[in-house]
Amino acid sequence: MKRIIALIMVVIIALCLVGCKKRPTNTPSDNPSSTTSESEQAFELKPGKEIAEFQNGTKKVVVCFGDSITWGWNSPGRYVYPAQLEANLDGQYKVINAGIAGEKTAAIASRANAIDFCLTNDVVFKKGQDRVSLDRELFSTADGEVIQYLGFGYELPHDRIIIDGVKYKIEYQKGEEYQHGIYTIVRENTATALTLKKGTPVKYDYSEQFDECYVAVFLSGANDGDSGSDKLLERYKKFAETYERYIIIAPFFYTDNTAKFEAEFGKNVINPRKYAYERHAFEDYNLTPTKLDEWCIKKGRMPSTFLLNNNKEEMHLSSWGYKLVADMVYKKGVELGYWK
Repeated sequence: MKRIIALIMVVIIALCLVGCKKRPTNTPSDNPSSTTSESEQAFELKPGKEIAEFQNGTKKVVVCFGDSITWGWNSPGRYVYPAQLEANLDGQYKVINAGIAGEKTAAIASRANAIDFCLTNDVVFKKGQDRVSLDRELFSTADGEVIQYLGFGYELPHDRIIIDGVKYKIEYQKGEEYQHGIYTIVRENTATALTLKKGTPVKYDYSEQFDECYVAVFLSGANDGDSGSDKLLERYKKFAETYERYIIIAPFFYTDNTAKFEAEFGKNVINPRKYAYERHAFEDYNLTPTKLDEWCIKKGRMPSTFLLNNNKEEMHLSSWGYKLVADMVYKKGVELGYWK
């Protein structure tokens, strides 16, 4: 009888262990708010190394500027392309995700210090006053377009600015309404009254975050409404002129002409949509196109397997889409001699 009871106990314990087995943490289904397509298989993602000290004691970084596509709308953080790029780099550099959801190219390019921008209004400090609060219309482009920031930091806080050679801090308080917030400019020297004039040029100061932006990556335009516009291309060009080492991700969310981006930036550009609908991506990841993929390929669009929720109308990426972009950026960096 004792042997039977012991045997039953062993069986119960074994069943409990099976039932409590931890689900793998590297599958897209970890995100309860996402839907995984049938073709979106789990893949191994090599974890990025925690870098306590950067190379040679300096803080060399790769900065990925963009909007929600870079930030990773509705995607687990480890699957967005900057995180996967860092994993691909295997600790060579720290990769900063400088994407902020909803922002237009003017905001993104200004955060990258790639376009000229200035104070939209006078900022008046009284003697002894160390801070002045303003609304969202804080900065504007040189041609008068008001810059609307929809966040103020995440992995790359842009809370330090330089005006007339003097450093200031910005404090940001999100408002109750969408696209609204209160900005407070803070100064250190309060001995005298000071007026910062409307139109005074501004630059962001990232010296506290890193010493050198070793490589800058840029993707924008999804919120501008026209990925082929001349203004958008001009701002991409300004970005390319700002950084010695850069990689351009051609806008892939519309079906209009992206050939101008390839023509303009040559070897420094990648085109994920073209690479995907030419089927190279399916071959690289041993995937079989679905019927919906075939329809997208026929139309010259980004195949749905690489889009969030397998939705052909989406601009945001699935985990496969992020892996595709991360791998393309990494390979382009190897080709350009940025890293091994």
